Amino acid sequence: MYDNNGGKMEQTLPKVLLVEDDKMNSDAIVIFLKKVCQVEAVSTGMEAIEKVSENKYALILMDIGLRGIDGLETTKKIRQLENYNNCPIAAVTSYAMTSDKETFLAGGCTHYLAKPFTKSELERFVQNILDESKSET
Repeated sequence: MYDNNGGKMEQTLPKVLLVEDDKMNSDAIVIFLKKVCQVEAVSTGMEAIEKVSENKYALILMDIGLRGIDGLETTKKIRQLENYNNCPIAAVTSYAMTSDKETFLAGGCTHYLAKPFTKSELERFVQNILDESKSET
């Protein structure tokens, strides 16, 4: 993309909040997604609730097995906030049973991705959600 003077324009990538309490997983996801979106990472449900109160994110990637307030409870609290009743919240979790997926989707998550995943699977997953939500606005 270029501006009117022939200079290259910075493309603004969508902002994504990652809620992940495992530092290695968090660091890997941030690196995996650097070409797809701007990732801001937090490690607790309470930090996630604070962040969404201050910022607008295009997507939230939510680990379900958080210590303290778990990801499902965090999702329910985020859904109560004014700008987040329709925001995509993807459960990114090692809970991989079909019944788990149904529970997370019924609990307020809009998408589901089981761990482990590859870089390309994660990129595709996130890009598809971002494209989906762009076309809905």
